[in-house]
Amino acid sequence: MRWALWSIVLIPFLCLVAGLAGAIGPAVADCPGPDGDGYSCSDSDDLGGPAFSWVDISQTGTSIPLDDDDYEFPIDLPFAFQFYGQSYTQIAVGANGGVYFEDTDFFNPNTALPTSGAGPGAFIAAYWDDLNPGTGGDVLYEVTGTAPDRAMVVEWKDIPLYSNSEDTLTMEVVLLEGSNNVLVQYLEPTSEGGQYATLGIQKDPAASLQYSYDEAALQPQTSICYTSPGSSDPNCRNYTPEPGSTLLGLAALAALGWLRRVFHDH
Repeated sequence: MRWALWSIVLIPFLCLVAGLAGAIGPAVADCPGPDGDGYSCSDSDDLGGPAFSWVDISQTGTSIPLDDDDYEFPIDLPFAFQFYGQSYTQIAVGANGGVYFEDTDFFNPNTALPTSGAGPGAFIAAYWDDLNPGTGGDVLYEVTGTAPDRAMVVEWKDIPLYSNSEDTLTMEVVLLEGSNNVLVQYLEPTSEGGQYATLGIQKDPAASLQYSYDEAALQPQTSICYTSPGSSDPNCRNYTPEPGSTLLGLAALAALGWLRRVFHDH
């Protein structure tokens, strides 16, 4: 009798709790999410996902002289960028494939998200792996577009893996004004395709949205959009690079990537 009475009270309560948890989502989530703060993600293979729209800043961007396990801070943003409820006007760029918002290292080795082992609490793990720009390639940044639709583009161009200087990565992180979305584009990932890397975003050591961890999840010319809650541009569909910034550069780089894959496979 007492159990029957308790069940009348407990069962509806437990259903309410479960319903709220499902509506809010977990603090720790895998793509597509959402995570506990409402961030979700999609890639260029998804229906309605972001288009691959490479911005070639290799000839026009400001070079960041990074060595192995190095980082640069501060790099000023010309607009306030909202990330997990915080507003930032400066970023840090880490040699090991991270963009974040404080004066600290972006450590190696990579781990699954969330983690307290990256250095910063909040960060974008574009391709968190042991990279070594000290032995080749270039890391650059540039602001493109005009207000209120500007973008901060950070590019890792032909950056070698520490373990294999012949295996390189070309990718970029694009922070979008207004929508506060994060677009990450992989023109030419390493031959491992992310097999030993972490991809995702993190709010703090208890909350994150992970795309992949130690998984060969990437193909050349892949885009991933991390959509902020309430974004005016779900899945980064409205992002259009400046005219002329992509066409010739993309064609040349795509051809180079095709040739590299042909010779690598044969």
